Amino acid sequence: MNILHHRVYNYSPALLHSILFIGVASFRLRCGDRFFYDLGVDPVVQLSRRQLQEVRKVSLARILCNVFGDLKNVQPRAMHIPDPVVNRPVPCSEYVLFDIVVLSSSI
Repeated sequence: MNILHHRVYNYSPALLHSILFIGVASFRLRCGDRFFYDLGVDPVVQLSRRQLQEVRKVSLARILCNVFGDLKNVQPRAMHIPDPVVNRPVPCSEYVLFDIVVLSSSI
């Protein structure tokens, strides 16, 4: 028996279909959306290098800190369980702020 076949066979079909669906949906979203900020295929809507640098500074952890004012600490990978070694919560003040003025400027 093939080892790859054995490993795939041990997973439920529903899980494999879910993984495939998420992968295809992600690909279509990124490559099918002309407004996706990182592709640079449409000169009318693409962001400048400076704007891309500012967008890349944003993290979900920083957004959570901004939205929930009483939040003091958030783990860097906000959707993952906090872990004292790998994903230790840090104070909101340690997350980089981005300059919204750069994003509002013309391209």
